[in-house]
Amino acid sequence: PFINDKKNLIISAHGNSLRAILKDLFKVNDIEIPNYEFPTGNPLLIEFGSDINTIVSARYLDAERAKVLPEI
Repeated sequence: PFINDKKNLIISAHGNSLRAILKDLFKVNDIEIPNYEFPTGNPLLIEFGSDINTIVSARYLDAERAKVLPEI
């Protein structure tokens, strides 16, 4: 409901929980998803367009510790 209402949402998770979210949002397949790692304590900001199916941008807030993200 928060995303559909265009409100900010914070999700605090790690490892496999984040992989599950990333898999759905970025349409990553089952073979590739285990290869993605998430730096501890580095928030990932995802900006959506007019709906949850449109990702405008995705970036880590600490660019120096950022890991590779799937292409949008």
